[in-house]
Amino acid sequence: MHLKLNRFLTTDKSTIGTLHIDGVFECYTLEDPYHETKIPGETRIPEGLYTVGLRTVGGFHQRYSKKFSPHHNGGMLQVQDVKGFEYILMHIGNWPGDTEGCVLVGWKAGRDYIYESTNAYLAFYNKVYAVLADGHKVTLAIN
Repeated sequence: MHLKLNRFLTTDKSTIGTLHIDGVFECYTLEDPYHETKIPGETRIPEGLYTVGLRTVGGFHQRYSKKFSPHHNGGMLQVQDVKGFEYILMHIGNWPGDTEGCVLVGWKAGRDYIYESTNAYLAFYNKVYAVLADGHKVTLAIN
């Protein structure tokens, strides 16, 4: 499975993009803005090609395990091997303050926010998790 994140709007508070699965639009994204010098928890990850895997430890995994059935949380979707960044997850959220460097997903987008994040996340998660659970690779290209 190949994910592609196309960033199209950057403000001083956030970055909005579209996320495609194998060339088909899936949802919108919200990330932190670009900073020339990384500010921990406030800077989006660099453009590049990454692998997406599952993270089955940590606070997000614990919270999502309680909030969702095992069918919806076999581990958090983690963007792996991002140089200079750790624990970059794809998760629910609506505002720049929800990101802390992560990629948020939603079905509707505005300037500096996204809507219907939980529904978008569950639909997106189920598709990606099914591929990972079958032992296949998931890549994420960001530009």
